[in-house]
Amino acid sequence: MKARVACLISLILILAGCRSGYYTSEDYQTVLKIDSHVHINSDIGCFEGKAIKDNFSLITLNTDYSDSASQRGDK
Repeated sequence: MKARVACLISLILILAGCRSGYYTSEDYQTVLKIDSHVHINSDIGCFEGKAIKDNFSLITLNTDYSDSASQRGDK
């Protein structure tokens, strides 16, 4: 009996989580998107312009390799 009650409660919780709360393709322009690994190797700006149009925030982490050797203790 306890197993049936637990199964029924689990089923109710699962079905309650299946609401239509997902984004659709119509939401694409309005939903903020984050690209957290970007390599921009151009001054043209086409990629950045497309990202702005598509509501993307771009994050690019840069490392200056010429100084990174001294950070490791290499001389």
